[in-house]
Amino acid sequence: MTNLLRSAVIALLVASAAAAPVQPGLSEMTHLSGIDGTEQPYGLYIPESHDPDGEPLPLVILLHGLGATWETYWNYLPVEEWAEEESFVVATPHGRGDWYYVGPGETDVLEVIEEVQRLCHVDPDRIYLIGHSMGGWGVWQLGVSHPDLFAAIIPTASWAPLDLLPNLRHTPLVFLHGRDDTVVQVEYAREIDAELSRLGIEHSYLEAPAWGHHSALVAHMLPVFGRWLQQQRRPATPPAELSIRTYTPRRGSSHWLRMLETIEFPDLASIDASFEAEDSRLRITTDNVAAFAVDLSALPGWAGESLTLWVDGPLPSVTLSAPLDTLSFEREGDSWSIDAGLSVEQFIPAEPVIAHLDEPLDHPITELCGILAEETGSDTGVIRDVYACPGLDAGDVTADEVLDLYLRPQDELYLVEMPASTLAVVTSGERNVTFPELPLDDPDRLFTVAMGDYQMRRLPEEVESVEPQGVRVIEVIFDHIAETGELP
Repeated sequence: MTNLLRSAVIALLVASAAAAPVQPGLSEMTHLSGIDGTEQPYGLYIPESHDPDGEPLPLVILLHGLGATWETYWNYLPVEEWAEEESFVVATPHGRGDWYYVGPGETDVLEVIEEVQRLCHVDPDRIYLIGHSMGGWGVWQLGVSHPDLFAAIIPTASWAPLDLLPNLRHTPLVFLHGRDDTVVQVEYAREIDAELSRLGIEHSYLEAPAWGHHSALVAHMLPVFGRWLQQQRRPATPPAELSIRTYTPRRGSSHWLRMLETIEFPDLASIDASFEAEDSRLRITTDNVAAFAVDLSALPGWAGESLTLWVDGPLPSVTLSAPLDTLSFEREGDSWSIDAGLSVEQFIPAEPVIAHLDEPLDHPITELCGILAEETGSDTGVIRDVYACPGLDAGDVTADEVLDLYLRPQDELYLVEMPASTLAVVTSGERNVTFPELPLDDPDRLFTVAMGDYQMRRLPEEVESVEPQGVRVIEVIFDHIAETGELP
């Protein structure tokens, strides 16, 4: 079945399916994926206070951590009691497991939100996002990618895409980190806190003394989170000032502003926009942007007649003779052309095509190990398999597919020498992928290996020795903190 036909069948099934009533309490649910037609699991709790004809309830989305599933929160944290006490509808997407909530993992979360809104009487202005560890990364990632969807976000024990934080200018956020966390070091959270403060983005950062990485910290803070979330609501009027940072147009939308095309991939693209309703003045500055659009119907307080425009410099004022949905802007050299009157639906950006594959790339992590070994001149490369996302089909490769091949940012890359006996333990370690494969029958034969800081930190544990015999660090190929003074 072709992708187009498969998508059409899935859309028909979803549209025609009657929403069966879901009873109060915890239910194991599945939704039909729009990507591959598979049934994806999620948990759903509906409090007794839910009334299909009454007041809509807030929806809380909980994102699980690495190695966990949609069931984990229900099995180990008092989420049911919390949801009942706060009158929250709570859903726990599976997110395709350990996919870091990118690609199909991100789509899974968004589809769960849409389905729960069909099944339950949910307030669209009170959708909240909470996640721990990898789930916390998912909260940051979904938050910066969909800044006008969530009324508030709470990531815990996680790291964030620092260059995309300006997108959260109007998203209430609290984030939490254990000071003694040895899995995701507290320095990550402190760097986020400093960057948000530098950007002037209002936020609350809580650092818990004597707490590590355990999700029990989330359980301990649930009552505090609940009280804070009850006060958060998506504003009825869109903000007059917006910022967008993105690497691809598909993730470049916020309220009344939409990026349509960037100039250079994978360089960061940015738009900063402000609208002054009193004198109908729209001021926009861009970087690495080839085209963008403004949804005029959503401009806060606009009278609907004329606009004074400033886009990287003064532009002619525009007088509109009829109600229009949008203005689109396209770069022409050092100036901008303007088009008016097209509908918002016509401004759905195409995903940029950046490469072409003659054959499917089913195991990108193996390919990456080979590239790592080749570029470093080592015998083999080692990467954790949980950092590889789905294979790439033959045909055009888009910018978004490349971005969704997620690799956890490494602050150090090592070139080490070790005997075959130690390398055999490393290659057999859980979730370690090694390529090229090497002959390990001679235990004393020495090999050079390129690996990230995670594998280096796990070496003593994996080979059951504080100082693994025969392991020698040849070179720290890349130390991000030493070279830049910043966390990656």
